[in-house]
Amino acid sequence: MRFFVTFFALLLISSCGGGGGGGGSTPTVPAPSVNFSADPTSVLIGSDSTLTWSSTNATSCSASGAWSGARGTSGSETVTISTVGNISFTITCSGEGGNRSATVTVEGYRQTVGVVVDGYISGADVFIDENANYVVDATENATTSDNEGKFTIKYADG
Repeated sequence: MRFFVTFFALLLISSCGGGGGGGGSTPTVPAPSVNFSADPTSVLIGSDSTLTWSSTNATSCSASGAWSGARGTSGSETVTISTVGNISFTITCSGEGGNRSATVTVEGYRQTVGVVVDGYISGADVFIDENANYVVDATENATTSDNEGKFTIKYADG
């Protein structure tokens, strides 16, 4: 009779700590983020719009475009729109992870009021014919007179 004996060996290897070499990686500092808005975004010349901003991972902010100077990392500011057209405001916030900018645009426009006195008084089409083709184009401001022939229309130039 033969006997076979089998031995199983179990070897556990455990690792503790580093093994040197390779150097550690430096944690990445997140870049700032910026939220920026204007309310309202379209105003009559001489009227105000409020700019509001906030940032994260930033230590300072600065304004450029239609405004300038140092700003806090969050806040709001009321600006008076004094020119016709699109006016751009930019805020740039900086931190250890870099800088980030955001821009908002506010449209400044003129407005005129009038009265239709000939032809159809109520429901008359009134428009600013910017290209002098005597047709209301999709990009031109238009309105309709009320029951008394009165109208108010917004325009940039013309």
